Amino acid sequence: VLHHVPFALLPAGDGTPMAERWSVAYVPSASVLGALRARGSSHRSRILALADPPVPHVDPAHRAGERPTWRDDWHPLAGARREVRGIARRITAVDAFVGDRATEAVVRARAGEAGVIHIASHAVVDEHSPLRTYVVLAAGDGQDGLLTATEIESLRLHADLVVLSACGTAGGSLLAGEGVQGLTAPLLAAGAGAVVASRWDVDDRATARLMEDFYAAMLTGAPVADALNMAK
Repeated sequence: VLHHVPFALLPAGDGTPMAERWSVAYVPSASVLGALRARGSSHRSRILALADPPVPHVDPAHRAGERPTWRDDWHPLAGARREVRGIARRITAVDAFVGDRATEAVVRARAGEAGVIHIASHAVVDEHSPLRTYVVLAAGDGQDGLLTATEIESLRLHADLVVLSACGTAGGSLLAGEGVQGLTAPLLAAGAGAVVASRWDVDDRATARLMEDFYAAMLTGAPVADALNMAK
């Protein structure tokens, strides 16, 4: 149950949140920590950024006998587009795909070559089924646009960092000895060195500001956890 505790917000001895003193990062298990340390850096410089794919308005078809969880309150993400523009302003090596171009097929084709993958979209984390846990992307080229946890784990990534700029992407079911199984664990299993994810629903405009500051801090040489803490 400790995997669901936001340690950064817990009070230190003087009552101030821990995040004001320390940068907090999470790891699913000790074995994963050892694997990540042994993996090292990919030294790949390009950023693959996808933002604001079209919001589906109709329930998707059954897949594998299960109907994915769907939300009726999804809307276009103008802030997500600002996120990608902000990243591109600061960093030249960005391959940006926005709107209809932010497809699942692009992720499958290009994710393996990127050093950083940034996805600003909607997502669903189902605590009972990896088939109903997915990131929303645009459909096309034979893909339905729902990049599930199972499909993520089958990718071959070399990215030092994956940013899931969407609501509740740090959640998932708890597996004894293995930690939270949602979207973050499959990304680490696929080869990502670190994942930035959210513990709750996030505001579109505020997230755009957070991400701009986050990348600015990383450009100064700050590690991922420190850069995120500085931005927060």
